[in-house]
Amino acid sequence: MSIQPRRVAAIYLGAVFLTGLALGVVSYWFYAVRIAQADTPRHRTAAEFRQRMAAELKEELELSSDQVEQVRAILDSVGQRFRDIRDEVEPKFEALRQERAEKVMSLLSPEQQSKYQRILEERRERRKERHHRYWGARNKPLN
Repeated sequence: MSIQPRRVAAIYLGAVFLTGLALGVVSYWFYAVRIAQADTPRHRTAAEFRQRMAAELKEELELSSDQVEQVRAILDSVGQRFRDIRDEVEPKFEALRQERAEKVMSLLSPEQQSKYQRILEERRERRKERHHRYWGARNKPLN
């Protein structure tokens, strides 16, 4: 029993197509993962940021132990100043968020207002979670 040449060609063509499809899917997956990782912050908390920065500087600049401790002290003090500025500015941002919400709310029907209120609450909660995760429990909570 011999397979017809057309059938063999069709089988090869199908195999090439499926191989190309599989390669495309795998390549896209790797690309998508790489892009997703690029968008992800390299540090999750302020403390992790300072720790990572000190480690990178130690390695790249070949810092002595004394220099590493001094760099850590600088990062801690500047980090505190960042927190102070954030605490000072955050109420202004919150006032702008409130103004925006009020203006949008004035355009909406009662049903839309209810939905918008839920959206605002969800966003507020996500902002609080990010704040707590990054800055930790020692800092002032967001409103």
